[in-house]
Amino acid sequence: MNNDNFLEQLQRSLNNNLELPLQVKRTFLTDEPSIALFPVPGGGVTTEYWDGTKDMDYMWQLMVQVNSAEQAATAMWAIYGYLADDELEVNSSDGSYIFNSMQIQQPTLEGEKNGMIVWSISGTAKLTIENTEE
Repeated sequence: MNNDNFLEQLQRSLNNNLELPLQVKRTFLTDEPSIALFPVPGGGVTTEYWDGTKDMDYMWQLMVQVNSAEQAATAMWAIYGYLADDELEVNSSDGSYIFNSMQIQQPTLEGEKNGMIVWSISGTAKLTIENTEE
């Protein structure tokens, strides 16, 4: 699996379908206002089939850091609502995975950093990785 493809597609989906105060970027938080999306440790293969196909959990986190508490909360709840939709599909652009579902945790107010409000949300994507080796 191209490990970046899922995050790329999730980033693209959020940026294309929501009107957020900032673009979602695949990065960690900096000292600037930002919406950061990044992988987190955990997850892994949950089932491996006889043909080498694997089901896996891919864990990620998204953080919103902006100056306005209202803007941060509005953005985070919009993201949560979008990602919690049972009809959500985050399809691979290169065939590296099959998207099955997403489990989302409710947004958490992390506090204040450098005078900015920080919210976070984490989730687990249920993906299938087909064996491409002959």
